[in-house]
Amino acid sequence: MKILKKIFSYFGYSITRKHKSENIEKLIQLRLNANPCDCLFDIGSNVGDFLQDYNTFFSKIFSFEPNPELIPDLKKRFIDKKHISIFELGVGINTENLDLHVTNDKGKTLSSIKKQNKVIHEILRNTEVIQKKKIKVISLSDFILNNKLEDKTFFLKTDTQGNDLEVLIGLKKFISNVKFIKIEMPVINIYDIDYKYHEINEFMKKNNFAPLHFQHLTRNKNGKLVEYDVIFERLS
Repeated sequence: MKILKKIFSYFGYSITRKHKSENIEKLIQLRLNANPCDCLFDIGSNVGDFLQDYNTFFSKIFSFEPNPELIPDLKKRFIDKKHISIFELGVGINTENLDLHVTNDKGKTLSSIKKQNKVIHEILRNTEVIQKKKIKVISLSDFILNNKLEDKTFFLKTDTQGNDLEVLIGLKKFISNVKFIKIEMPVINIYDIDYKYHEINEFMKKNNFAPLHFQHLTRNKNGKLVEYDVIFERLS
């Protein structure tokens, strides 16, 4: 190890030992210490598990959840967290009214603005769309302008079941305010969308982001990769 450190030091690099106890929470905290953000955008909060794990990392949080059935419990869960603002809204490219396709899955994680395709029924259980609800969708660029957040920096977590690239595009010029992005990368589309992880990777490359961490790999019964999550960090 000492020899390796000397070699890396000669070329201007340093190395550290990977600890067995390292986890995603510690990694995010480590990077936020080095590269702080003012606010968290949690797009697709669902029941608030991501907020529960990471709300202490940020001084201000904006939570967006379009499913009205989840809003009461979400607000109740974080009633004592005054730095968390919860909005019953979807997020996309433009401000508009769209249908939310609500599914019958127990965790209520598969509801989406996008229509399902037949692949979802082959991979997952309880995917039936039981109703459609009209919801308001906004763009993050409009939200930032309307709330006078132009000078703030952001950690963006987006989990919208097929609408994530639209969330990114809706930032417009304010993508430059974003330091971190946690996003789902579709390999096999289970919703009616015309893009996959390639286009998201191109967006990240164009805007100077690099992968920081990979997690939550989902495979079908034949072992093919369906989707995975990536945390990206903007290169300085």
